[in-house]
Amino acid sequence: MWGIAHVRVGRRPAGFTLMALWGLLVAGAATIAVGIPAGFSRTLAPIAVERVWLNGITLGILVLAFVWSTVVIRSYQLVRPDELPTVARLLSGTLVLVLVVGVCAPMVYAANATYVLRNTLQDIFPGDDRSGPGIDAADPWQNLPRVNILLLGGDGGKSRTGIRTDSMTVASIDTKTGDTVLISLPRALQRFQMPPRLRSRWPNGYTGDPGDQGLLNELYIMGERHPGLTPGYRAGRRGPQLLKEVIGYLVGLKIHYYVLVNLAGFKDIVNAIGGVRVHVEKRLPAMPTTTSAAWIGRSA
Repeated sequence: MWGIAHVRVGRRPAGFTLMALWGLLVAGAATIAVGIPAGFSRTLAPIAVERVWLNGITLGILVLAFVWSTVVIRSYQLVRPDELPTVARLLSGTLVLVLVVGVCAPMVYAANATYVLRNTLQDIFPGDDRSGPGIDAADPWQNLPRVNILLLGGDGGKSRTGIRTDSMTVASIDTKTGDTVLISLPRALQRFQMPPRLRSRWPNGYTGDPGDQGLLNELYIMGERHPGLTPGYRAGRRGPQLLKEVIGYLVGLKIHYYVLVNLAGFKDIVNAIGGVRVHVEKRLPAMPTTTSAAWIGRSA
């Protein structure tokens, strides 16, 4: 507890002030810990996606680590006897160092995790380009009972050509309560009906270009390859727009927004929420390159 050393040496005003601050920290942490399972998380949820809040939290954690370390070191200086044998001085100094590291390590880890979350959100949601109609920030979902977001997982990367959206899920969110329904579509959905606007090109269901399999996960590349399918959209936006239109037609919903991440982005998202630890019980035998490639081809 902060302040005990100060009270011990007679510095009571400073000691009791530090105790009060420590008590507030403990009470705040206990309130959050008890409140989250009780539904307090709805209040905290907006904070977790606001970059300004995340910047403030990161800075606050680092300041708290500095203050706590300073209290530990100053407390040691106040109660340390004037004359200590060399061995005792080394041992006590080492103990103080261990305490400082013990205090700082989890806080630095928490600050880094918050910083990673902030950067991940900034990379995935770079912000509005200010085009289109304005948004009422006080009531962005006015007269809109549900907002539908298309969540896309693509296989794009530096060493790959094109993007296949192997994961396609519609998140339909109640704008009043936040309750969400997830509708997942299989990537291998084949020869599905297209919206009326596109049936002149594919009257008997989607077949893609000659040589394609006509799968749902090919639509992104199809949209990017043929600008005429989504007139008015630039490269990089044509594929998602075509997916929004076709998937919205298939599930009977208007898709308002989309989010697209590749494997690297998915890794960042997992790291931002604390990571996933995988325990591998035994070494896996390596497969020959040809077999591995054939297996990946079948699984894809």
